[in-house]
Amino acid sequence: MVAVVLLALGAPGLAGGARQAAAPAQVAAAAAAEGRRVRLIPVGGSEPLGAWGHVLALLEAADQARSLGFEPDTIVLPTATGGTQAGLVAGAARRAAEAGRRVTIHGIAVHPDPDLETKVAGLVAALAEMGGFAAPDAPILLDRGQVGPGYGVPTDASREAAALLARSEGILVDPIYTAKALAGLVARIRDGRLRGPVVFWHAGGTPGIFESLG
Repeated sequence: MVAVVLLALGAPGLAGGARQAAAPAQVAAAAAAEGRRVRLIPVGGSEPLGAWGHVLALLEAADQARSLGFEPDTIVLPTATGGTQAGLVAGAARRAAEAGRRVTIHGIAVHPDPDLETKVAGLVAALAEMGGFAAPDAPILLDRGQVGPGYGVPTDASREAAALLARSEGILVDPIYTAKALAGLVARIRDGRLRGPVVFWHAGGTPGIFESLG
């Protein structure tokens, strides 16, 4: 389904496996040869420039929450490559420096990468330097309890959480990463680990709903 949508939008067809991994550099080189301005962004936008969008998103979300009459204590999100969490952590640090209001960013790992915390921390430091504010010294919060058999493989908990949200709020989440983070959120609320105003960061991925997964 995702491939069909991308092809309809004019994206070049890419082969799978090792050829797919090499394809971005090949497409970038071909575009550059045509005189186009090219910037190759890694998966998840997990580089300082790509993650900066999440810094701005945190500040915008905080303003929206304030306009609705509340201040979030915690934001829960899925973490796969680290860019989103790094941006939110850096954005929270910037907001704390400017407005004196702190919000905890809690990632739910959906990928078994053992270096995720290190990658997130490195991106946070780079973002802070880019933005001219102090990097937070608090540890990166990452719950690895929802990864299950691996990335892209649904779990019973993620299926239950996705069904709960769909039937109670009419909101759909993909089974690859957003549903697993939602399962982490539900578990933490049920056992009392999360209290106070909480924001769940829906990470998109809607086309993944239509993919055939194990």
